[in-house]
Amino acid sequence: MWELQPGEIYEIYFTTAMGFIRYRLHDLIKCTGYFHQSPIIEFYQKSGNDVSLGLAQVAEAQILEAVAAVGLPITGHWIFTPNATGDGLVLFYTQMSMDLSMLAHLNQALAKVNPYYDEYLKKGLIRPLEGRAVDSLKSILSLRHAQTKPKILHAQYPGSI
Repeated sequence: MWELQPGEIYEIYFTTAMGFIRYRLHDLIKCTGYFHQSPIIEFYQKSGNDVSLGLAQVAEAQILEAVAAVGLPITGHWIFTPNATGDGLVLFYTQMSMDLSMLAHLNQALAKVNPYYDEYLKKGLIRPLEGRAVDSLKSILSLRHAQTKPKILHAQYPGSI
């Protein structure tokens, strides 16, 4: 742990002293600094909570950072998921009205926290963030083909977080 670099993200594994048995927690942590010689770490996200939008990878933590930066007033249920063609993100939401300029600000904030998203967005290789109002979250699953498994990047429900 003395080799951790502040600002870098790491995945946690447990192993025996012999190194033969490993247990993967699927937790990503971020080193935020040191207290004397001990690293200060914080939970970043679960591994595998990235989605591929063609060439750009978007992490759940980046979505949440962009939402916080914009101050998006989301109430009710909401889910970020890839669009049907996999070249952009969609924010499905219930019980709120969405100003289209707020989506543009959220898209800019996401581009600011993810340089690859920004680059491929400017090149037209991925689409800007879309917003869609739905009656319920169940209706989101009906938008997918029966053989596809939707990858939900982040879901927010009343009372969580």
